[in-house]
Amino acid sequence: MKKYTKHKPKNLIDDQLFKYVFSNENVTKYLINALSDYIKIDWDFSKVELKTQQIIPGKHHDSKDYYADLMVVMKNSDVLLLEAYNRFRKKEFVKSKAYQDRVFSEQFDKGEEYENPKRVIIVNFIRGNFDTNKVLDKYGIVNLETLNEPIKEFNNYKLFIVIKVDKCPDGPYNEGDEFLRIVNFLKCKDVAEMEEKVREGGNKFMEESLAFVKAYMADKSNDNYGSHYQLELDYAYEDGQKEGSRDNQIATAKRMIESNYSNEEITKISGLSISKIKVLRKEM
Repeated sequence: MKKYTKHKPKNLIDDQLFKYVFSNENVTKYLINALSDYIKIDWDFSKVELKTQQIIPGKHHDSKDYYADLMVVMKNSDVLLLEAYNRFRKKEFVKSKAYQDRVFSEQFDKGEEYENPKRVIIVNFIRGNFDTNKVLDKYGIVNLETLNEPIKEFNNYKLFIVIKVDKCPDGPYNEGDEFLRIVNFLKCKDVAEMEEKVREGGNKFMEESLAFVKAYMADKSNDNYGSHYQLELDYAYEDGQKEGSRDNQIATAKRMIESNYSNEEITKISGLSISKIKVLRKEM
């Protein structure tokens, strides 16, 4: 049986640390600004709604609930989903695509015309499994016979972006290369390397991100993830222990499975049996 163990995050592509740092609105706005310039998308992010570990529920009671790392809702209701993967295989691709498809399809209410959809763009920061040697790849719908985009406007509404941090050059950078500087910082393997980048001439994004990373690392609790981990555990406990709510128990277990908790931890917090948790793992 596969053993599920916790690990202490070391870099910004680690799931827990990624969500912790980018839950800060200023840090995320730096990223959005640089990304929008790089891919030439005009976003109004003067006011954003930032949601961490955001549930994307299914409307049917048997539908699988999804939990996005970060969801950013723009002023005009466009949605940007941010995901981080240290491994990007078929499973992770399907997972991210499912997140994007659900958010896009759920925007239409019953009886509403399929007009003027909001943009739903997902950005996956990954290590390994590269399709090209470029830092950024954009995926959309193409005609497989001509390789042309049949509906160019649609691809503007639903971009699937993969950012390969390991492929980012180390510089030197020109004016306007702010996005590459940010991605180069994201590929740092540990805090020591982040500190070196900041000393060499870090920007506000790097300085603020490093401050959050250090705060996260310093806030320990019994060698677990720190206070952020404990808050997540407390939230899971409250959610899972609501009187007689099977749905809440299942939702809690699924969230903990996504976060790599062991079966023993999940049964203790959610109240579900280990056999039921094993079934949930197979379904996810």
